Amino acid sequence: MLLTAIQTRQRLQLNIEPNHTTLAGHDYEHDLMVASAYNMLGSIDCNTGDTLLGWDTDQFPMDVKKCTLACLIILKQGGLQPGGLNFDCKVRRESTDLEDFFIGHIGGMDAFAKGLRIAAKIIEDGKLDEMKNVR
Repeated sequence: MLLTAIQTRQRLQLNIEPNHTTLAGHDYEHDLMVASAYNMLGSIDCNTGDTLLGWDTDQFPMDVKKCTLACLIILKQGGLQPGGLNFDCKVRRESTDLEDFFIGHIGGMDAFAKGLRIAAKIIEDGKLDEMKNVR
């Protein structure tokens, strides 16, 4: 029975959606970190939202700081396999024009690309890990 549970757990991975975790009242980096710590982080549904609204607005990620923190977790676990980053477009956005969806996707990916570059520099620099180890 224990062997079956372990084998099953190794195949199961989670898809974390940042907007849902903020609606639950905490930062999504927490959910990413916990899922990663248990080797369960498989993909990220990159939607964000307005934390003051109280409902899922599925906005594109534009906060480079949040993207950087997510990318730090992703890099430290060796990437997202077999999943990745995905966006969940809904027609309830401000515009349903295809060009706006296209531009929104580009903006979201640009935010993650910048976050990835910053996260790689943070890891390469080593100061953050050094400060954590000292603490």
